[in-house]
Amino acid sequence: MLFAHMTPIRAFALADANVAYPRETMLDLERAGVIGRYADHAVSMVGSISQYDELATETAPRIVDEFAAMGVDLVLVVPFCPQCHVAGGVLARAIERRGLPTTSLTTLHRAASAVKAPRATFLDFPLGCPCGRPREAEQQRAIVRAAVETGAAVDPADEWSLRRLPFQWAADGGRDREALVTDLYRVDNEIRGSVRANLNAHVMTLEGQEKEFTIRCAC
Repeated sequence: MLFAHMTPIRAFALADANVAYPRETMLDLERAGVIGRYADHAVSMVGSISQYDELATETAPRIVDEFAAMGVDLVLVVPFCPQCHVAGGVLARAIERRGLPTTSLTTLHRAASAVKAPRATFLDFPLGCPCGRPREAEQQRAIVRAAVETGAAVDPADEWSLRRLPFQWAADGGRDREALVTDLYRVDNEIRGSVRANLNAHVMTLEGQEKEFTIRCAC
């Protein structure tokens, strides 16, 4: 499985793709009879999406058409990075508007509360781990199952509430994960800065070398 999102928190998904795209988890839940059938295909998007009008009016209808053709009756939306939480919420609302129920599994409380995706659940885990800790399949199944069952059971009159799932990142309830995410962003920024500095130091231009270039390329 190729994980192409270039956010610093991709480190979690590179260790275990199921923390971001819970394909194996959903298949396990299908085998256990928790869900009827996992759809033949998923829809995934990557990039810093900020064209929300187009996302709601052009992308969402195409997604609904694809899922309708597969007989999908509930869409699990799994936003990954901060920008994904906004785009995912816009998509969830637009998909619902077209008659297909959704439930979202989020890790960024403020963004999820602001966008108000319908029937959303909040997991107090690091950004990049919306479906559990890497390589902990049993925990991942419990988290995704809770999100799906919670979303499916929500009363329509209460669909805009954000429900907190009862799972902890650390057994002792500690919040060392916050420093972990900060470090991931810091290291990524340092690497990107070093790459840019190296490129700038070795960039080649034609200024002052026009004659030499003409001779070498025989133009």
